[in-house]
Amino acid sequence: MNINDFPKRIFFSTEEVADFLQLNASNLRYWEKEFNLKIKRDSKNRRLYTRDDIDNLKKINYLVNTRGLSIKAAILAYKNKKNEIEQKEKITEKLLSLKEQLKSLRDSISKETDNTIF
Repeated sequence: MNINDFPKRIFFSTEEVADFLQLNASNLRYWEKEFNLKIKRDSKNRRLYTRDDIDNLKKINYLVNTRGLSIKAAILAYKNKKNEIEQKEKITEKLLSLKEQLKSLRDSISKETDNTIF
């Protein structure tokens, strides 16, 4: 879940952001209200998310879904510790990536071992 994998555009729809973060659109709307996020809107009142908005939503997602904090606790943590959250999120992403690489390596070694005749 890397923001750099997102298309090179300025604004993104609710559906695109929800798919990218693997959330429901209702989560995004709820978090917008609870965390007092200022999401830009177009002339038809549709939300237009920027990369910064997506980054903030990733932080909130980390607090609520990865760390398991309640909304009230997540709001406090979000307001008080934005930088710390970002660092922990990056570490978590790197560890998950490393885990996938290790699984792939293990599978590769296992296949080579299975094909070796003794």
